[in-house]
Amino acid sequence: MNPKRPPEPSDAKDFHDRGNCQSRHGSYEVAIAGYSKAIAPNPNDTRYYRQPSRAYLFADRREPAQADEEMCEDLRNQGYH
Repeated sequence: MNPKRPPEPSDAKDFHDRGNCQSRHGSYEVAIAGYSKAIAPNPNDTRYYRQPSRAYLFADRREPAQADEEMCEDLRNQGYH
């Protein structure tokens, strides 16, 4: 018997929340993919950049982590939240 799979996320917050869960369980690359889906329709929303940056660090991918941190800072400097 196969366990029932949760439904696919339907919006950015769902993708972000799922990424948080995956990251907590050490599935950093899967989490990063979910975070990217949250960012795509909301590229100016700073709340979607912090967690992927951490996941990149745990996945030992420092350059994309730094890029996300810089993007978050740039957006905040432009007045986005």
